[in-house]
Parts: sequence; C-alpha cells; structure tokens
Amino acid sequence: MARMFFPNLAVRDLTAAIAFYSALGFENHAGFTDESAAAMVVSDEVVIMLLSPAFAAENGMAPPSGTAATSHALQVESRAEVDAFMTRALSAGASPLGEPQELGFMYARGMTDPDGHIWHAHWMDPAALP
Repeated sequence: MARMFFPNLAVRDLTAAIAFYSALGFENHAGFTDESAAAMVVSDEVVIMLLSPAFAAENGMAPPSGTAATSHALQVESRAEVDAFMTRALSAGASPLGEPQELGFMYARGMTDPDGHIWHAHWMDPAALP
C-alpha cells in the first residue's frame, strides 16, 4: 500500500491560496474542499491541505506569520520543470528565495508562497549522484 502524505498549511485567504496552488499546476479536489479547508492534489500520494485561519486555529496551528517553521521540497522530472514551476509560482505571487542551486547532479530553486510557506523545486540526476 502506498502511503499518502497530507501537509496542512494555514493560509490567510483560502480562495487566494486555492488560486495560487492551482496556478502551480495542483488540482483542487472539490470533494474535500469547503469554506474551512481545501485539498490540492500534488500526486496520487501527496495532497496539500489549505486551512482557513479559523480551522487552522481550531487544530492548534498558528496563523501564517511570514516566518516559516518548515520547508517543503518537491522533486520534479527535469531542470526545465524546475524553472517552469518557479515561473508559475512567481507569476502567481510567490517571492524568490535565495539563488538557484546548481550542484551538477541536482538543480534547485526556492520560493515563498503568498502566506510565507517555503517551497523548493528540485531535479536530481540519479546517474550522476556522488
């Protein structure tokens, strides 16, 4: 059985967060979305849950503050996809984070979403791993 992962992110504005993550290419699962939370499907195993301020507070989560407590990394299939992901993110309101990392076997770029959550998109070439 594949294990699923559901990272929960507190957001300031649920409608705006749905629009941002949709712009990244993630699909909203309407069956698990209402006025308090939204499910954004990343893959068959990963679904990001966006939580409204009230619902996040009910679940013991702090509101977004601009200081991230975690960082999320998403592996993509190519260097070009790293750049395309970042282009979509920046066009949708993200802020760039640091400089691109070029390590030969890995290429990565980072950003913060409009709520201050940190994301990195990376590609790795398994044949070139040290």
